[in-house]
Amino acid sequence: MNRNHAYLFVACVAIGYCSTFTPIVFAAESDSTLEATSESSDIKSSDIKSSGTKSSLHEPAKLSVPPLDHVEYPADRPKWVSDTPQLSETNHTWVVVTPACDSMVVAEESLHELARAAVGFYVEQLTALSPETIAFPIDDEWIDRALVSKRYSGELIEGSVSRYEAAIQLRFSPEVQAEIREAAANLEVRERLGAIGLIIAGLFSALMVGSGVLGGLNRHLQKRESAQQAAAIV
Repeated sequence: MNRNHAYLFVACVAIGYCSTFTPIVFAAESDSTLEATSESSDIKSSDIKSSGTKSSLHEPAKLSVPPLDHVEYPADRPKWVSDTPQLSETNHTWVVVTPACDSMVVAEESLHELARAAVGFYVEQLTALSPETIAFPIDDEWIDRALVSKRYSGELIEGSVSRYEAAIQLRFSPEVQAEIREAAANLEVRERLGAIGLIIAGLFSALMVGSGVLGGLNRHLQKRESAQQAAAIV
């Protein structure tokens, strides 16, 4: 009985020891499982954050302000403002457009300057001569009266700022073309007359010089004859 009691006591101690050890193992295993689960969740969340960051990097940024080179024209801007020079028809046309200006006053002043330059260039293309050479007068009054066939002025948006522009269509009718060519022809006549005048002046100068030389020789001969006659009398 004592031996049986001893065996029973040992068995109870062993069972108790195992019962106390097993929860610790299970607790350790559960803790490791929880740590692995939290690590995987952390990895997934970091992946989600990184993927979200990458996607946001690839997405184009939305501009709150339009770029400076972005230009918006009004709906009533006429199409002829964008026309190129037409010099093959009977009536030649040339559109002059100002760049975007800070005010309409500046646009109008710029338009007058550009119009004079355009007319001067047209004269050179038509006659191969500059307006100064053929003495062809170009002023704002003549341009407005004889050449301007269409006119436009309006507001535009450049970037996010309101700007202004002005434009005119120059129309060179056959009469105006003939007037320009006549001025070029008159220059040729003046140049020919000038050349003829130089020739005549040169001939006149030569004649005067020749007359002077002949007069001097004549006087010299007369003096010589007089001296010979006086010597013969003596």
